[in-house]
Amino acid sequence: GYVTSMQVGLLAEIECEDIASRFERMMVTRVMGTKTLSEVVEAIASAVLELVPKATHVCIVLSDDDDVKSATPGSYVPVLTKVRGGAASGPSR
Repeated sequence: GYVTSMQVGLLAEIECEDIASRFERMMVTRVMGTKTLSEVVEAIASAVLELVPKATHVCIVLSDDDDVKSATPGSYVPVLTKVRGGAASGPSR
């Protein structure tokens, strides 16, 4: 047999839903014990690298604008970059 594009799309959608639900569960357990923004950001970065085994880097950016809809590319500020197997670095460290 062969795989149709519809089957591939369905498998990708299921995989995305699975990753999203796993990420939500990870965040509940990992973020509950954090006390600072940098600990929350570190927990998110670690979870992303765990969920996406082929990823080599993760960069967390936050908007400097309260209204996300009006945020411009210049209003995003990188707060943490993490390399798999390496230390995290960011302005808040």
